[in-house]
Amino acid sequence: MTSAGSSNSVTELANAAMRCSQLEDYPQAATLYQQALRLAPNNPTLLFNYGALLRITGDLTAAEQTLDRAIAVNPDDYEAWHLRSGLRRQTQQANHVTELRAQLAASKAPKARVNLLYALAKELEDLAEYEQAINYLNEGAELRRRHLNYNVQDDVQTFAALARLTLPTPALNKAPAGTPTPIFVVSLPRAGSTLVERMLGCHNDVHLAGELNNFPQLLGQQLKQQSLAAGISFNSKPARSKAELVGLVEHFDQAAFSALGTGYLNSLPAPASGSRYVIDKLPLNLLNVGFIVNALPQAKIVYVRRNKLDHGYAMYKHLFAHAYPFSYNLAEISAYYDASHQLMDTWQRQFPEHVITLDYENLVAEPEHVSKQLFDFCGLNWSTEVLQFHKTNDAPSTTGSASQIRQPLHKRSIGLAQHYRSYLSALTN
Repeated sequence: MTSAGSSNSVTELANAAMRCSQLEDYPQAATLYQQALRLAPNNPTLLFNYGALLRITGDLTAAEQTLDRAIAVNPDDYEAWHLRSGLRRQTQQANHVTELRAQLAASKAPKARVNLLYALAKELEDLAEYEQAINYLNEGAELRRRHLNYNVQDDVQTFAALARLTLPTPALNKAPAGTPTPIFVVSLPRAGSTLVERMLGCHNDVHLAGELNNFPQLLGQQLKQQSLAAGISFNSKPARSKAELVGLVEHFDQAAFSALGTGYLNSLPAPASGSRYVIDKLPLNLLNVGFIVNALPQAKIVYVRRNKLDHGYAMYKHLFAHAYPFSYNLAEISAYYDASHQLMDTWQRQFPEHVITLDYENLVAEPEHVSKQLFDFCGLNWSTEVLQFHKTNDAPSTTGSASQIRQPLHKRSIGLAQHYRSYLSALTN
């Protein structure tokens, strides 16, 4: 039995570990979790959080062992089942399909069932049981979508409004003295943007800042100021749509864009200040390309895209924590994909010197050639280490690709959706 004193210590250690994780001090967080688990080795919350941390830092074997323990202690931890399934490719000799089916049969809560259904779909796909995989995936996606309040047309209209904007085209500038050059890697989710980020991160002068919300937050503040100056209340009823608010950006003057750019540079994490380049990998900054170019003329924008069938399926089969509500319905994925690509085509035509487009298929097929083009665009010296990014770049990753980026470059996901083509007609219409 744990004493009251040690129980308090466990809580304090767990809270401290969580704070360190939030501050991205992962080595210290790991040390604190280990100390807490020595005091409470069967605490399921500690085990899950430590397993999740090990995934972020790339120790996937230890992560799986820790999540095994978490599930053994608490079989109802449906998030642990789902997280464990994504740590590696499952094999005929080592998988969890039988246990997952039994757990699904015993689970009634929607959130639990969604996680288990997605885990089953992933493991069965690894085992080439494609028909069973898609059936579980369809059930999980439909259940998840049923609990979301979302209308894809709101986003489609916003993309269209952005594409109609008339914005200045500033000349390329150098970064202000003492500040890094931002590189924005933009895409829809599951396009390969994390792969691009890791390749760029092999360069010593590049800091990986992760998926920062800084620019859209600062843009929102600037829009609010602009709306107040125009006599428009953000809190008016009925609420104005995002598409209506987009038009306010046309009234930004250069002072507004300069303030936005300065605010962004000042908001960057402290470690970025010692680097010549900082990578911001928030995927949906693709909405903000025209604003980024005007606020930060020195910025480089890398757009990563994939073919529609593979990319649409990749989004459909991924269970996102909170974002991307369009990803649980194939027709909504199709509409969102088309609208986003039309917008990016507009940005590319309007700002050709500021934006480079990389096709995931080309990058995987010719990694040396395409990555050299990328490095040249960004003003970085290329080296062969880029092709060994999974060894060269061991930085933590909190993205949905945190497990995949620990592997060498491969082509397994290219053409994978062909196994499900008859089920994905909404993506090909």
